[in-house]
Formats: sequence, structure tokens, C-alpha cells
Amino acid sequence: MVAQLLRELRLAAGLTQAQAAAAVGITQAGISEMENGARGLDLLVVRDLVNLYGADWPAVIVELDRRIAAGLTPAKALMKPKP
Repeated sequence: MVAQLLRELRLAAGLTQAQAAAAVGITQAGISEMENGARGLDLLVVRDLVNLYGADWPAVIVELDRRIAAGLTPAKALMKPKP
């Protein structure tokens, strides 16, 4: 959930992964891995990215709480019924 929100925020800010990475001192691959959930998240880097993207940190936390509370829709629930 955090990874997806970070990607959404970056895109909303109009930044590439390379631009975001350079601004916070990590590699473009690091941003990609964070956004794809292939890398653990460092809270300080996440905070720096949120600030870079121009988002409000407390609002981001509230949104994360909302997404966590809503839960994920299991893929099985998205399947069409079989005839």
C-alpha cells in the first residue's frame, strides 16, 4: 500500500523515478524497487519523498490508514463467475 501510494504521489508531482532518486540521494533502481514492493522502505526516505512530491505528511498517513482499514480486494473476488 505504501509503495503504490508513493508511486501515485510521484506521478502526481510530475517527476520521473530518476528525478526523485537524484533528489533524495538514492538510485533510480531504488525508487523502482520501493514502488514495486521489492525493497524495504526506510521511513526517513519515505518522508523525504513525500516532502519532495509536495504532499502533506499527516494527510499521507491518514490516507495510508484509510487504505489499510479498507483492506485489499482479493483477486478471486474480481473474477467473473463461470457459466
